[in-house]
Amino acid sequence: RRIEVIDGEVPIEIMYAPRPDYARIAPRLQQRGDSIHCGWGARVLNLRSDATFEIVNVDPPVRTDRRSPLARRFVDAIRACGGTPRFKLKTGTSDLNVLVPAWGCPAIAYGPGDSRLDHTPDEHVDLVEVERATWVLEAVLSR
Repeated sequence: RRIEVIDGEVPIEIMYAPRPDYARIAPRLQQRGDSIHCGWGARVLNLRSDATFEIVNVDPPVRTDRRSPLARRFVDAIRACGGTPRFKLKTGTSDLNVLVPAWGCPAIAYGPGDSRLDHTPDEHVDLVEVERATWVLEAVLSR
């Protein structure tokens, strides 16, 4: 099967965990390879040998304080709604990476579902979890 080569730009967003330092990652992004792979192993793009990369923006990961008043509100609300609060280190990216530094506001990532399945073919959310998450958000906002 013949594949047509097209010149152009392809924006690629790369998410990295809070632990690595971007300065250690940047040189690896500049290395050339013959393909780019998505998270679950499917090859999504073959690169020509003269392909180049340009890093146009870096939004470092954000880590918020689990002892903040906002986090305590969520812990209390989750317990009040019959849940067990668990803190997780999110290794992806979100709007928090832009909003927290820009606004200097308290923030927390919260929601239903299994975060290990985020952005995978098996991602799904149980409607019971959505309902419980709604109760938690109502409890947090009503205080």
